[in-house]
Amino acid sequence: MKQLIILLIVSSVAVVIFTQTSKKTNTADGISVRPNERKTPNSSAIHQITSPIYDPRAATGHGTRIDDSSPDEIREYYASGKLKRTTPLRQKQVHGLEVNYYDMEEKKSKESSFFTGKKHGRQMEFYKDGTIKSKVIYQNNILNGWANYYYPNGKLKSKCRYVAGKKSGTEMIYNEQGKLIDQIK
Repeated sequence: MKQLIILLIVSSVAVVIFTQTSKKTNTADGISVRPNERKTPNSSAIHQITSPIYDPRAATGHGTRIDDSSPDEIREYYASGKLKRTTPLRQKQVHGLEVNYYDMEEKKSKESSFFTGKKHGRQMEFYKDGTIKSKVIYQNNILNGWANYYYPNGKLKSKCRYVAGKKSGTEMIYNEQGKLIDQIK
């Protein structure tokens, strides 16, 4: 009898927990989220919030942990506990230099400049050894300016100019020694 009562209590608690976690509310943009989820400001992706600050003891090997305890910055962590991304905020919009990191080395993989929620300014990607992989310029979320791509040895691979998101002019292609090998109009 005692075991039956315990089983009934445990079942009731499980039903209550399931009911609470399955309820969804709509955000302003119409995306449904559960009470323990939220949208990040720089994407429409929904991230599970398991704790306000990452606790390595809580790592389960699944998903991303988010520290959104500061109104000025969001810090995301890989399941391993290593820093994944820092996102600066101003008035709840991405604003400033967002930095992404490789999982194991904690080295930068990408830096992107944002102005009031839109890519604006320089974006750089890096190889794992820290060498620059690419440099591009955005204006109001649109490629606008020179886009340079590099080999792992640091030599220029190609460069082209963008105007309003479209290639403009001639793209220059280089070999790994830095010698011009092709021009594409």
